[in-house]
Amino acid sequence: MRNKIMVFGIGLILPAFFLQMAWADSSELQILKEEFNQMRQKMETMQIKIEQLETGQSKVAQTVKEEVAKEVAEKGPSRLSWHGYFGWHFEDETRNTINPTFDAFQLSLVSKVDITEKMDLYSQFVYEHAPFYEISVSSATGARTLDSRSSGEFTVNDAYVTYTIDEKLKLRAGKFATPFGLWNTLMYAAPTYVTVKQPGRDTFYDRGSDTELDAYFFGRYSMGAWLLGSYDIFSYDFYVVNGRTTLAQHRDDNRNKAIGARLGIDLSLGSSSLKLLYSRYQEELRASTTSPFFRQYTNALSLEWTINKFKLTSEIEDSQRQGAGMTALYVLGQYNLTDKFVPFAQFQFHDPDKHAPKSKTSYITGGLAYQISPWRAMLKFQVDRVLPDNAIESDYWRFLTGVAASF
Repeated sequence: MRNKIMVFGIGLILPAFFLQMAWADSSELQILKEEFNQMRQKMETMQIKIEQLETGQSKVAQTVKEEVAKEVAEKGPSRLSWHGYFGWHFEDETRNTINPTFDAFQLSLVSKVDITEKMDLYSQFVYEHAPFYEISVSSATGARTLDSRSSGEFTVNDAYVTYTIDEKLKLRAGKFATPFGLWNTLMYAAPTYVTVKQPGRDTFYDRGSDTELDAYFFGRYSMGAWLLGSYDIFSYDFYVVNGRTTLAQHRDDNRNKAIGARLGIDLSLGSSSLKLLYSRYQEELRASTTSPFFRQYTNALSLEWTINKFKLTSEIEDSQRQGAGMTALYVLGQYNLTDKFVPFAQFQFHDPDKHAPKSKTSYITGGLAYQISPWRAMLKFQVDRVLPDNAIESDYWRFLTGVAASF
């Protein structure tokens, strides 16, 4: 009887135990399902937020793009632009007193800033002869001076602001290369001409070897105001600038003012074009702080004629300075033989004193320019025959090779 009761009890307990286990498993499963559903809802909520953020970012990005595009359209692609040019040459002569020379003649950095729609700032920085500057400090006084090992020059050729009313009237103020002749404003821009050095460099644009002879016919640089413009085939330049002194190069003498003008006309003659310029420069200058002023005035005519592949450039000037009459002339002819090869020939003449006998010097030049990239990168070869008309110097040859590049 006892055994039957025990069996009956176990029979009751076991089903209850398994029923409890099954109930427990069912409750845990339900909890897991609920947690899973909650996680899924959270993930869906997070996905919605992510999509909202991405949409917002897209709208922001689109707004930024639209604002940038609007600004570019209103102000142009850039308010500051840079370009420049480089020139290097080798020179040798048959004179025994002159040694062959390599020269990284110039590196020019040119910037232009558009301040407003009508106003811009232009500047040109020129590094001449690969400058190197070393400063010496005195052990006794601590004074700082330019060391004798220093070489080359750094020049600010141009730094001026231009206000453009229209193409017929522009106002400039600052420092600038004097608008005289064809090439003074392009004196270092070697990629713009076929000769190794500036056309007429030994005569019309002669700069001499000392302060007295620097820019003998007119001031290379000017500090002042400049009025310019063009209309149809006509162009003009008028300027009033500080005077010069022969005491030092590029130094102003504010007791005097120089004035000048340049008038131009561009004509189309069938298949040819002709550009004519008249330039005038006048001032009073002095050789010392105590000497009286003396007047100098210079007149010049410039011509640039192009027909098909041939181009002729010529300039002549006459000047009166301290009672001496001076004249200079050059004629340059060039022919585009192919897209790459441009042979050229140049004749120059310079007389620093027309009243003195045997004072003039002539130059006969032949050469070839190879355009690696037309008017951007050029290799030049040039031979000069120099003919001094005096009893001291003999005729001699010069040999020049140059590289010019712009960017």
